[in-house]
Amino acid sequence: MWVLVNTSDGKCYLFREGYVRTSSKLYTEYDATLSSDEQIYMQLTNNAIQKNGEEYEKYEEGNILSLQNLFNYISSCPEGQEKTSETLFDEFKARTIQIVQHTIKSVKGKIRM
Repeated sequence: MWVLVNTSDGKCYLFREGYVRTSSKLYTEYDATLSSDEQIYMQLTNNAIQKNGEEYEKYEEGNILSLQNLFNYISSCPEGQEKTSETLFDEFKARTIQIVQHTIKSVKGKIRM
């Protein structure tokens, strides 16, 4: 995801470059028959966890995708072909900015610098 930096002067910056952490196992909803290791490698994308799994890097190097590669992949899938990767990125950017704005507004007057 994008990196949000809040500086000492109260300004926030969103950086265009970002990445998505992926898991080593295909995600499914909770299943009590799976071992705790299988659950962890499926649900936690933290690299400190993932790097210990047998299937680490099975799909992507370092279990990381750039945002551009993610949107390229989505737009190449049958379900995503109605939008280009650029359109997907622009929609993601617009929604991310909305979420950041709402988040900052929700704490306005409650955080002191």
